[in-house]
Amino acid sequence: MQKLNDLRVGQYAQVLETPSHRILQPLGLREGKSVRLHAKSPLGGPLILEVDGRLLAVARRAASDIVVNGRCTREVPAADLALNGASQCR
Repeated sequence: MQKLNDLRVGQYAQVLETPSHRILQPLGLREGKSVRLHAKSPLGGPLILEVDGRLLAVARRAASDIVVNGRCTREVPAADLALNGASQCR
């Protein structure tokens, strides 16, 4: 299992599990979503993620609790997720 903070900059992934956190889900970071790691802030700062065309800053500690499928080579369209299930990456 790969954690969100293990991704390389520019890598796409699909969220498989998120902790029950009152902030993450309203921001759109939940199971089945495609994300792209946009940047890693220096000195242990937050990860900058692209989710639904928006950039989000997520603390590394929170990112270490998010399980992803990091084998995605590009964003997985929402329609494909609905048809094929939440574990489909390309």
